[in-house]
Amino acid sequence: MRTLVFVLGLLLLILAAGGSFVVRAQGIGSATLDARCTPKSVPAGVDTLMQCTLTARNTGEAVLANARLSFQPAANLAIPDAYYFFRARRDGVDLAATQNSLDYAFGDLAPGASSTLDIDVIVRSTHRAGADALLVAGPAYVRYASVTISADPDPPATAPLTVSLTRTPPDAEFGPVPSATYELRLTNNGRATIRGAKVDIGYGPAAALSPLGGWTAEGDGHALAIARPLAPGGTALWRLAFMQNGQPCPFVYPAVVITAGDDGGRTMTAAAIGDRGAVLGACTGSGQGGGGDAQALSLPSSGTGGTAGSDGPGMPAPLFALALGLFLAAAGYSVRRLR
Repeated sequence: MRTLVFVLGLLLLILAAGGSFVVRAQGIGSATLDARCTPKSVPAGVDTLMQCTLTARNTGEAVLANARLSFQPAANLAIPDAYYFFRARRDGVDLAATQNSLDYAFGDLAPGASSTLDIDVIVRSTHRAGADALLVAGPAYVRYASVTISADPDPPATAPLTVSLTRTPPDAEFGPVPSATYELRLTNNGRATIRGAKVDIGYGPAAALSPLGGWTAEGDGHALAIARPLAPGGTALWRLAFMQNGQPCPFVYPAVVITAGDDGGRTMTAAAIGDRGAVLGACTGSGQGGGGDAQALSLPSSGTGGTAGSDGPGMPAPLFALALGLFLAAAGYSVRRLR
């Protein structure tokens, strides 16, 4: 029961953050949506940063009002095991993306105009996985174009730079707790010294990193640091404490992306989704229950029956969330706040 309560609470967080389910309708007018994503494959079961550039173009003669990009499960592909939307930029301007941001605003597109979204998402999957990106517009969220984004799994291999983000202590409560501490560890597995590693940790605008120490906080729920040089076999370690940032009973769920170079001239990227989340603060009167383990935010899973570690048999909680979303879509209901 606690697992179901947690997932229902997580669904409410997604809805409150502006998640939407789009009615699949025929478009009126013309538009195109192009996508370029790298890499094309990911190490099986390893958190990997995927970077996508998606360009919407109005090829018709009328304005596309309130054009948006929405991610949904693909019809003919399995979903990733987990995902984390880390950063997003529209025409070069940073957007305040959160880990569960499933749609993004292009804005009004005049005839012949185009707009580009650059989206960084951390993906983990043990199988070929994908999702559909839909271009919708207007008050009814009419569908104008779509493109499928996919990635194939590669055999896992030792990367030159690895990173982990672990909640401490190991038996820390899900919440509510006054603060949540994570251990961030970088390891140089290569043969050359790694220098100037940029560490970008995302934790959302509802939490704060305190104390900052050598970190520089950004206003969009991110903080940056530069790691000391790492000799072959060396590690760098931080203990990061997150607290409330003015909002009652926030949910914190961090992830990290590392970009670095080594003395051999190689550039590299590493990423990690935190192993667990936490609810912060007193949460008086919020109705938020404690207990249970916060899992990596996962796209809805297929199949039926209880999930591993669930409280009992029945529909898996993520599938329940998907079913609810499809019901809302069928009813023509959108909870997306326009921005």
